[in-house]
Amino acid sequence: MRGVVFISCLVLFTFCGYSQNTFLGYLNNTEQENGSTVFVEDDTTYLICSSIGFGVGGMALTKTDKFGAIIWRKEYSSGIVSGAPSITKSVNNSYLLVGSSQPVGILAINVSSTGAINWSKRYEYLWNGGQHFMDVIEVSNGGYLIAASSPLARPTVIRIDQFGGLLWGNLLTGATSSSSQGINHQCSVIETSTGDFLIGTVTGLIASGQNNYSGTLFKVNPSGNIEWVNNIGGSNADAMTEVVEALDGNYVLLGQTESYGSGAYDVILSKFAKNGDLIWSKTYGVGNDQIASSMVQLGNGDLIIAGATGNLFTSSGYYGMVMKVNSSGNFQWANKIANAMYVNDITISPDNSFVISGSGYANGNWSAVYIGKMDSTGSFGCDLDLFVLNEVNITPTIAHNYSVLSNFTEASHINNVNDIIGTENIMCSWDPNAPYITGDDTICVGDSVTLLVHNESINSWSSSTSPSIVLGTDSTITVSPSQTTTYWHYGTDTTSFVLNVISMNSFSLGADTIVCEGQTFNLNAGNQYADYLWSTGDTTETLVAVSGLYIVTITDFSGCSISDSIFISVDQCTSINEPIITLYPNPNNGQFNLSISGYQEDEGVIEIIDVAGKLVIRKQINLNGDNDSYLLTLNVLSGAYFMRVTLGNHTEVLRFIVI
Repeated sequence: MRGVVFISCLVLFTFCGYSQNTFLGYLNNTEQENGSTVFVEDDTTYLICSSIGFGVGGMALTKTDKFGAIIWRKEYSSGIVSGAPSITKSVNNSYLLVGSSQPVGILAINVSSTGAINWSKRYEYLWNGGQHFMDVIEVSNGGYLIAASSPLARPTVIRIDQFGGLLWGNLLTGATSSSSQGINHQCSVIETSTGDFLIGTVTGLIASGQNNYSGTLFKVNPSGNIEWVNNIGGSNADAMTEVVEALDGNYVLLGQTESYGSGAYDVILSKFAKNGDLIWSKTYGVGNDQIASSMVQLGNGDLIIAGATGNLFTSSGYYGMVMKVNSSGNFQWANKIANAMYVNDITISPDNSFVISGSGYANGNWSAVYIGKMDSTGSFGCDLDLFVLNEVNITPTIAHNYSVLSNFTEASHINNVNDIIGTENIMCSWDPNAPYITGDDTICVGDSVTLLVHNESINSWSSSTSPSIVLGTDSTITVSPSQTTTYWHYGTDTTSFVLNVISMNSFSLGADTIVCEGQTFNLNAGNQYADYLWSTGDTTETLVAVSGLYIVTITDFSGCSISDSIFISVDQCTSINEPIITLYPNPNNGQFNLSISGYQEDEGVIEIIDVAGKLVIRKQINLNGDNDSYLLTLNVLSGAYFMRVTLGNHTEVLRFIVI
């Protein structure tokens, strides 16, 4: 995922289940080293790809167990490797490491599952000036896509095959001039569900001492052709560091901004449509710097963002930061990590926890690499400081100027690999005998969940910080809150669990209606939902209705559902004097009056139908004259019902509620 100052990478995973083996620890903390990518293999081992030294240095690959203990460590160097590397896994259980090759170019090293080199290649553009920040993904139809950026170069994206053969390469230039220096920092690349690629980075100018460079998001098709480019920013320094495809198929872009928000640097989050149009944009800040480096998307569309908070030019400097927003960008929580200077990368473990990597302070070294594992609330079980960020809606300036250069070359490259004896220093870790709570942490309104406390002999549950308000005294409790709630368990120790509750907006197909014979009625369930299911079996947003009862169930992108119904009646529309039909009282207890006036025939039919379309009762009525009234009694359950009254060629439907 993305490194804020030093590092840049991307890995995405799905998750299920829950675990509590949390920890925070430093690796090989005697070297100048910066954490780049953390790669979760199977929740039993982690791979940390990092850079060694500043300027000319090398790359390191460290494998640890799930508690942060080093299993093995390799260092790759030939005297010309530098910058912030990235890593991805191949289908053949090998790994591709990418880094910067000085003085120009991108270095790719394919290694085995034990770290041995399979092949190594270098890709250059004649005057590119070096690429420092990297991201790499394996492409669904084979090979790899590498994105790179640097303070001395321009955004670069290249496609290679599984053996490192160069397929195509593009170097993106923006609004630059001969007297200006292009600025490019972090980068991110993803493959979309349609097979295109999205790259988020930064480009622009430094002029007269001003950092007026902007964040950039551009879309590339599988052949390498640029589809669109968005340069996002204002009058000061702005940079984009991570992009994900949202559950609705649109794109969410993460970065940091000095042009907007409430602080020196604020986190900026923007959502774009597939064609590049801006949907919304927000900043999050609290007065000092909030730096964004990496982001993962949860199964319900919520986002976990990692980076740093603080002020680099004070004695306290930066602290690591992890924060959460929902799928609409609304702020949820933020945690400050005192023992971590930057969180450069975050990914999801299969047990619904978060694994992070970055750089911090250890043994007098400000550039020591660390790895940590947090639970689903962003806690290590130690070293945690919750704080609140101000959320501001903004409309950033967006430009589209760019040009493309494509003259890349490929060359073999020789690297040395060394086995290194690594050391680790675990700062804090979870006590396996400590109490903890498990259960689904997100439900829809109306659903319930059972929470289970582990390692406890005394049980008392509460939804309050006061233990005197008791909800249950067993090891489990089943709850169904109407809003997000924190549940507390008081026993030998105090443990809490945040249960997120998703509520859907109100929804209606509209009032029941009558159409003339031969006419249709268009029903529209809206276009902001994930799935639609009509009682007719159709799964479209809209439906052409003829007559009868129509029910639609809509499901949003978090998996929550809601239903509504409408009854369409048909009238021949031939009579000038239509009968007047009323039902009262409404609502009622199952006993009500039906009044009919203005109808001269001597009989009619009434039918009672439930919301599922099932006929409850059918009754023929005899009419005595111009004004008729009937007392009806129903023995039915509470709920909504329809009464269909048929008088010759005239049909009318009335909706009523039984309470």
